[in-house]
Amino acid sequence: MADESATVRQRRVPTRRQLIRRRLSNSGGKDCGDHGGLEGGLLRYADNVTSQDGEDGILRRLFELLPPPPAPHARCCVDIGAWDGRHLSNTYSLLVAGWRGLLVEADGVRCRAITELHAGNGRVVAVNAKVTCGPGGACPITSLLATSAPPVDFDLLNVDVDGIDYWIVHDALAAAYRPKLVVVEFNPTMPNDLVYIPPRSDDDAQRHGASLAALVELVAGWDYCLVECTMFNAFFLHRSVLSCVRDVAVPAHLVDNIEGLRPPSECPMGTSLYQLYDGSVHLWGCRRAIWHGRGKFDEESLQGILPFEKNTAQKKKEKQSKKGAGEHSKRVFPYAPKNLPDANGCILSSSAKKIPDI
Repeated sequence: MADESATVRQRRVPTRRQLIRRRLSNSGGKDCGDHGGLEGGLLRYADNVTSQDGEDGILRRLFELLPPPPAPHARCCVDIGAWDGRHLSNTYSLLVAGWRGLLVEADGVRCRAITELHAGNGRVVAVNAKVTCGPGGACPITSLLATSAPPVDFDLLNVDVDGIDYWIVHDALAAAYRPKLVVVEFNPTMPNDLVYIPPRSDDDAQRHGASLAALVELVAGWDYCLVECTMFNAFFLHRSVLSCVRDVAVPAHLVDNIEGLRPPSECPMGTSLYQLYDGSVHLWGCRRAIWHGRGKFDEESLQGILPFEKNTAQKKKEKQSKKGAGEHSKRVFPYAPKNLPDANGCILSSSAKKIPDI
């Protein structure tokens, strides 16, 4: 008996991350240089001490290649949204290695944990503040930077506040700060071709995050280029130091290459819709609310949205057409030539229609 149900499955595509990690595992954790024709970029150096998705190793490699500040100055980082200084931190390993750092955290308990973590280390300053971006905000990043006085071209700006990350980076760069490297979180559910700029608002109810494409466009205006992506973070290097890493750690063809650095097969948090010819709408990709409630999306409830309503209207039009055309009118093909019957005598279209813009 024939199977009358549709077959829906995912085509398995080896991702850049999987291939690189497999090779590193087979070589005892060392980059053997043989990537089977796959240009791995900075993900070859991915490693976690406290970071979430290999950022510690990527930062270690980048700053092995980037020029140090003039003696006797130490490297300097600014971390906005530092949590407790250790949990999923991109800067902890740098600070314990002797870097200077300004760590900003909105939660008082977590900020005290940062102070305790780095007690006795005069190079690390913890500030309990919620960075703002709206007009007249109480604590814009420019005020924090002016108070802590890092060099204009300090080494690393790391931003992870789950909301206004875009505007924090914007305001720092607009104020003429030029960190060598900017690491900023993007919203991983947004596709590569979506330019989504969140509202400039300090309202916690509007914590949206920005798309990767929006961040790429933003920093390009200040001569930054995309050199790597992890699951949540984008790495932007200032072009004045790009020559230090290009071709050595970052293949030239991957610079500012969103699709090369974040191919669709490596975007597991995205949710897509597709439509069938009967007007039904179906989900593909992530089927759960990731941050709030984590409930599963109900595909059946989607059937009441616009595409299905159009299908219902089309059926009504078909029924009316049958009354006037007798048995000849069985099915409507909306983009067929006007009044052209098919081999079975079905009217293909009651009127020629313009293909809609998509």
